[in-house]
Amino acid sequence: VPPPAAPAAAAASTLVTPNNNTTSVAAGSASSSTPNSGGVIVIGQRQFTFCSWTTTKIIPVPQALYLSYTVLPPDPTNGMPRYLLGDEFGNLHLLTVLLTPTTSSSAPTGKVVLGLSLETLGSCNLSRDLCYLGQGLVYVASHLGDSQLIQIHDEPIPVEGAASSASGRGEGNAHDSRSSSINESIDTDMDMLADTTYIQVLEEYTNLGPILDFDLIPTAPPNSAGVAGMVEGGPRKPPATPQIQQSQVVTCSGSSKMGSLRLIRNGIGMNEYANVEIPGISNMWSLRQAYADLNDTYLVQSFVGETRVLGVTTTTGNEDGDEGMAGADEEEEDEEPFGSLEEVVLPGLESNATTLYVGNLANDRVLQITETEIRLIGPLAEGGVLLNSWSNGLITVAAANEAGQVAFAQHGGNVLYFQVEKDRIEKLADQEMEREVSCLDLNPFHKHTSASSMDIDEEDVATPKKSPPLPSQWLAVGLWDDFTVRLLDLKSGNYLEEVQKIHLSSQLEGDDEDDEAQGPARRNRNNMMARSLCLITLDFSSASTQTHNANSGASNPGVDMLFVGLGDGSLISFAVVEQDGKVSVRSKKEACLGTLRIDLVPLSTRGGGSCVLATGDRPTVIYLAGIGGGAASNANFNPKLCYSSVNLSASD
Repeated sequence: VPPPAAPAAAAASTLVTPNNNTTSVAAGSASSSTPNSGGVIVIGQRQFTFCSWTTTKIIPVPQALYLSYTVLPPDPTNGMPRYLLGDEFGNLHLLTVLLTPTTSSSAPTGKVVLGLSLETLGSCNLSRDLCYLGQGLVYVASHLGDSQLIQIHDEPIPVEGAASSASGRGEGNAHDSRSSSINESIDTDMDMLADTTYIQVLEEYTNLGPILDFDLIPTAPPNSAGVAGMVEGGPRKPPATPQIQQSQVVTCSGSSKMGSLRLIRNGIGMNEYANVEIPGISNMWSLRQAYADLNDTYLVQSFVGETRVLGVTTTTGNEDGDEGMAGADEEEEDEEPFGSLEEVVLPGLESNATTLYVGNLANDRVLQITETEIRLIGPLAEGGVLLNSWSNGLITVAAANEAGQVAFAQHGGNVLYFQVEKDRIEKLADQEMEREVSCLDLNPFHKHTSASSMDIDEEDVATPKKSPPLPSQWLAVGLWDDFTVRLLDLKSGNYLEEVQKIHLSSQLEGDDEDDEAQGPARRNRNNMMARSLCLITLDFSSASTQTHNANSGASNPGVDMLFVGLGDGSLISFAVVEQDGKVSVRSKKEACLGTLRIDLVPLSTRGGGSCVLATGDRPTVIYLAGIGGGAASNANFNPKLCYSSVNLSASD
């Protein structure tokens, strides 16, 4: 039986046919027909009305705008039609059409409508549309907040938290005197919803819109190392090299109960799988069982006067099962194994001293540098026997690489250079610096071929191999009380000869006369010492291929970079260029990454890319995003760096 025309009073309604075809009339209410009855349901703000040729049923409801609906399967026990409704407060309601069998000739379908029943299930985000997926799953599409995937339970479950957000429905609503009885029932329902709900949110899908307002703010205040603006001795001059500050966008997203402040940052996401508080750690390194291994096996922790080692134990999670669980094991074949850390003892490793460096060498050797000696350890798979050692005085700072090059500093600024050859530690040179040494770095530059990263064989990417170690041609040295970094030559015959003195100060030459006028604040900033160094070749393998070769016609193998981490959270970078046997640095850039000291760690990807992790109060990954000015030999060579914050989040 076709439904009658909608009355004028129900102008704000939506008509839904038995085939779930919707005709929008206006916002604010909805109307739907019930099967086997030949009628429509008019959804109003204060009442729901069922209308047919012979029957009219009305049920008063809490005052609200009902914004969305979806058809649910009929009740499995009695076949009564059901609908899911969402209102303007984020509450979900179950509307049931109550039917009863009859033999009356006026009801040829065999059932008549006794009335309507409305039950509040719980609260979710404001819904623009609802879609029933089956098995009690409903997708809640929202324009004013995050969309959700929810599960509707047959029995109520406890609400997480002190109170349900559904209580927001009762705030700010005005009811007239004829609704007093309805208010009492509403309060009863709200009391029940405050403790239990039928709705469980399974997943949320982020939606930043609508963005009503936003602002761009830096993650660190300008001139964080000193006082901005006026300082003792007069106004501070702007630095010759402007600082690059990381920024984040703060948005006013959503509306109504879904309004929120969102922080948007350009960063790299990392999932935190475990968090163990171990006080007193001064440094950590990872070790592989063998040099050719792709995965690390040990985590070495250095303490004051002590060194501990944690070993990675890999399990599959099914080792404790019996043969009767074979069927279940087959279903879980795709599950990845997980690992645990257990404290182990490596015989050749000195555990009663503070470790300054430990790392793998070629031929499966391991090198350890403590405060008093250098130790060369044999293959760990064969017991890790001590092969050779060297000691002569107290060591303050140490660095080494996988090629067997070793450099360390002693009191008085004396720098010594060693080479591991044929299971022996050979001293090659020493050099006394002007001041005490604050940091060293021996990481080698990698000379890549001109082939594009797109030309890499797919088989090589699928089965990566550990490449042979490359020796470093330079040693970077940072000094205390000296705002400079020195590059020392490591080529044969010129060991530890200074080839470049790099000034970290933003002060230009000729500004010495202005020092007194600027006061001590500026000199303190310029005297902030280097605390960490990193020599690395940045290439385009870790960046988007769209920026590769954007400014040059030929493929560029990469850029040799020197990164300097300061004690005030600043990061200074240089491009290292060698022309006609002479070394020079160009394209100085300075970025503020926080207020704490920065430690630099070179990283590499499975695809052969390289980047640098800068630790501190705002961990950041730096990689190459492009090159300005053409090839490295060009005088205007200018690498474009991208600074991506590391965003830690707890893993599910």
